[in-house]
Amino acid sequence: MFQDFESRKDAFRKVWEALVTEGSSRILGIYGMPGVGKTRMMEQIWKEAKEKKIFDKVTRADVGNEKLDVIELQKQIASHLDCHYESSDDKKHRANQLKNSIVNGGKILVILDDVWREIPLDDIGIPTDDGCRVNILLTSRKEDACLRNNCKHPVNITTLEVDKAWDLFRNTVGACQIDSLQDESLVKKVCKKCGGLPLLIHAVGKALQFTSHDSWKDALRQLEKGKFENIAGIDSEVYACVKLSIDRLPDDAKSCLFLCSLYREDADIQIKKLIQIATSSLVDDGESRIRAMFNILRSSSLLLDTQEDHVIKLHDLIRDVARSIAARDPKYAFLLVKSSSRLPDTADYCTRKFLHLQLETNICCFPNDLVCQNCKCCG
Repeated sequence: MFQDFESRKDAFRKVWEALVTEGSSRILGIYGMPGVGKTRMMEQIWKEAKEKKIFDKVTRADVGNEKLDVIELQKQIASHLDCHYESSDDKKHRANQLKNSIVNGGKILVILDDVWREIPLDDIGIPTDDGCRVNILLTSRKEDACLRNNCKHPVNITTLEVDKAWDLFRNTVGACQIDSLQDESLVKKVCKKCGGLPLLIHAVGKALQFTSHDSWKDALRQLEKGKFENIAGIDSEVYACVKLSIDRLPDDAKSCLFLCSLYREDADIQIKKLIQIATSSLVDDGESRIRAMFNILRSSSLLLDTQEDHVIKLHDLIRDVARSIAARDPKYAFLLVKSSSRLPDTADYCTRKFLHLQLETNICCFPNDLVCQNCKCCG
């Protein structure tokens, strides 16, 4: 339920006030990384807009990441407006009918969820004339998608602060369940590993709600290894929703993201150092190309800005999914090895292009017959 997201009330209020204030921008947007709560906020706006009757009619459509299906969007929007098409109507006739319904429908709110690209509003039948009484709310993972759709000041939904994340996790699991474990420090460690991401907090909390102390210890180990999908009860959609954002990146942006994923948890990543590594091994078109890719990653909410312009961070969940993809994809062939004194003999070093060594001591022994002909070491 939306009340679980108390920390979102300021962002919610900002969007809501812009929607109901005369003279405000007619196109609004909210954006943020996967699982941060954009759709939940949209659903609450949808609910309150209908209950409080701020608008004469409220309609919505899920745009999604696939090829833009104008007829499907027209169908979804029309279903909330009492607009009925003839089965033989083509897109143009449907657009005219839909536009007439909106123009003559009074004050209308159109919500477009999960926007990835510029939307041809006129082709769909959503009027954009200044004289029309229609407001449009977009949700997207990408700031750029909001800006391309003429949303001038999109609202960024960020991860939860530590205390808010704990409140949500405790409410999800249940105070009595946590007390019964008699190990709140373990529960807090698991919560911390969720990185303030509501989707993961809710998924992990629900999965562990009625489990034993050993299950909690195992969950912590899996989260520490970045394998949250190995926790029993975790919905595969948690992994899939992040992977989807990464899959849609240009190849060079993927390369830069995967390079960032080699850094340790919560690392301050120096952009200058990344550029040096990327130009020598991953991206051929020089520094300007790499900086452009970082801008894409920021816009897609896959990189986190810091107070210093030359430093970026990577959310733990994004890092773990990126590592998983890069390790499985032969194009990138990443290998991450944790070693106390000697590298494992079983790892497939010869086919790997990037090797990340996580050393627990200052001394590491390498196998005598080790061959890494294509490998670059990032320790």
